[in-house]
Amino acid sequence: MRSALVLIIVLSLGVAARDARAARKCPGDSVRVGSVCVDRYEASVWRITDKRTIKKVVSGKVTARKQIAGSAAYFNSFHFGDEVGCPDNGGGCLDFYALSLPGVGPAAGLTWFQAAAICRNSGKRLATNQEWQMAALGTPSGLGPCFSPGPPQRATGDRPDCVSDLGAFDMAGNVAEWVADWVPLQRCVGWGPFSNDIMCFGAPSTAATTAAALVRGGGFASPDLAGPFGIDARLPVYATADDVGFRCVREP
Repeated sequence: MRSALVLIIVLSLGVAARDARAARKCPGDSVRVGSVCVDRYEASVWRITDKRTIKKVVSGKVTARKQIAGSAAYFNSFHFGDEVGCPDNGGGCLDFYALSLPGVGPAAGLTWFQAAAICRNSGKRLATNQEWQMAALGTPSGLGPCFSPGPPQRATGDRPDCVSDLGAFDMAGNVAEWVADWVPLQRCVGWGPFSNDIMCFGAPSTAATTAAALVRGGGFASPDLAGPFGIDARLPVYATADDVGFRCVREP
């Protein structure tokens, strides 16, 4: 009887601790999605060595570009190869950080490994497919507010109507986004009557020779196929694309 009572108390304390964590507010650079904090904006990549700035980045306190003026170098794209210090395989990529900021160009052209390493450095990780989907619900699809007015690729948060129910910007259009999940290479099958968003999942490619990671949302290269249900598993984890970036998730 005593053992059972102790077990009940332990379990109750565990549930209370979990609920307390869930009740914590997310930092200003992110939005609450279930039990995690998903970046409000697509990741921009910065090279930072200043320890005080790094501490602010990891804590989620950097919400505007002016807060890191003079202490961080901005990288809009990652078509630089290994020589910049962040190899395609992610090994040794230690000075690069992902920031969730409005008004900057989102990073693109990174491998899955680079994106994972840069989220890690920032005290975060890539979102799971489920987390990304929950954050994206309510984002418009197709040739709507995520693509007009103006050119298809814009600065983060530049289209105020391209926002999800929970306040995450640009989860369609701009760049499509790597998520954590790996799968065999797939081919496109479509959603049928459910959605016109891109759907390249659920039918393994007969030519598959390597692993892919899921890419969500759809980017500026295919505006008519982009939306909150867009899913594409045709890009190997070591490959890059000009319209594929990422965003990170923080455990509160």
